[in-house]
Amino acid sequence: MASLLTFVIYALSIHPHITAKLREEVISIVPEGLPSFDQIREMKYRKSPSDGKTCLSSVSERAPLSLVRAVINETLRLFPPIVMSGRAAKKSTLLPPDRTSGGKPIFVPGNETIVLFPLMLMQRRKDLWGEDADHFIPERWTDKDRVVESDSFTFLPFGTGPRTCLGQVSVCTMATTNQLFIYFPAEFCL
Repeated sequence: MASLLTFVIYALSIHPHITAKLREEVISIVPEGLPSFDQIREMKYRKSPSDGKTCLSSVSERAPLSLVRAVINETLRLFPPIVMSGRAAKKSTLLPPDRTSGGKPIFVPGNETIVLFPLMLMQRRKDLWGEDADHFIPERWTDKDRVVESDSFTFLPFGTGPRTCLGQVSVCTMATTNQLFIYFPAEFCL
């Protein structure tokens, strides 16, 4: 949580135009006073401009995120809390071929080999995130045309599968709330 908030502050400090847009969105949802639970929940998905209903994520179509959550996700994409992870096979297995194996499956001996994978590099892949994958662009999460159609292995700041971080929902909710209380108090002016 601390690293996420540190990198959110860093990213917003070097992108003042995003900070200004973020402030506008927060004020439009919480114009005054303390936010309610429903207002915090509203920070996850954008309202549909046509009918004002909240866009919900589905398997076939991901809803665009609000800018608050987009900033959190983009920060997690570029600066994941875990930069490298690894797995070990319980028993000998074959991995699918890749471009380095010449089309042959890759043999992994059981209980001997640890496969490490760098999350920071995986989340900056240009073939998945576009040529601007190294840049802080929260709009990639809010623009319906840019939202990456992905499986659970494209965006991995908390891991995936049976060993995913149990606290990921809590961290994102706290980060959203912190953006409301810390970065955008009512008397804050740009």
